[in-house]
Amino acid sequence: MKVKLIPLGCKIANLALMKISAWHKSLGDTVSLDEPDPDKVYVSSPFSKFKGTDYTHIFPDAQIEYGGYGLNNRMLPSNIEHIMPDYLIFDCEHSMGYTTRGCIRTCQKPPCIVPQMEGRIYRNSPIEEFHNTEHKTVELLDNNILADKEWFFKNTDYILENKLVLKEHGFDIRLIDDEIAERISLLKFEKQIHFALDTLFDISAELKLLKIHGIKPYRLMFYLYEKDDFTDLYQRFEYIIQSGCDPFIMPDQKATRVVKQFARYVNKRIYKVCLWKDYHRGK
Repeated sequence: MKVKLIPLGCKIANLALMKISAWHKSLGDTVSLDEPDPDKVYVSSPFSKFKGTDYTHIFPDAQIEYGGYGLNNRMLPSNIEHIMPDYLIFDCEHSMGYTTRGCIRTCQKPPCIVPQMEGRIYRNSPIEEFHNTEHKTVELLDNNILADKEWFFKNTDYILENKLVLKEHGFDIRLIDDEIAERISLLKFEKQIHFALDTLFDISAELKLLKIHGIKPYRLMFYLYEKDDFTDLYQRFEYIIQSGCDPFIMPDQKATRVVKQFARYVNKRIYKVCLWKDYHRGK
């Protein structure tokens, strides 16, 4: 069987397609991103703007399956979910996966689909299930890895024992305690350590704990999502920079013009050399 994979809008390697590729190759099938005459096609995207995508007119003789949060609520079957991904299909030079699925939160800003899609937090896979031992970096895509503290420690034991570099999807600042702060201080991160602050609340105690364990504020980056409440966004931005941390704006796909302008201003670090009122006046 000839299999074609189509990732839509993905800036990073598509994990589901890498697992599908590994499964088909284990069956002796050929898998490609550019197969012109496939017997089967898999289309995957995490972005809802691709919902309704139809490839039947392009591959009328192929069996086509669609998946990913952006397209539908289909999950991989267990035998594919727990297979070692085929990292070569996307030339991916680091390992990635979910040690947990689901989340303990029901965030409304933005309205999060994780509780609906995956439910409450549960253990999915130990890192060794998806870590290619040739890779020195592992990326954890968990939605809230700190929500299962025991599992977090077990998996970071593996990271420390194997001297791996960690890329993380983001930690929940509200779950930082003394033990977790100490464990984070022992880990080697690829870049900064990431958190989110989509609503304004006091994080001074958590920042203090991290600092006690040697993690200075400049090592922390906070993602700030917004669609249309610029005043609230600006307050969160100011709070983060006054705390000595780095902000990064995540504008909604349908964000207002001023939110998108502010995202450029912040993410390109223009705020370090120019006041917002001066930058915005020129727009």
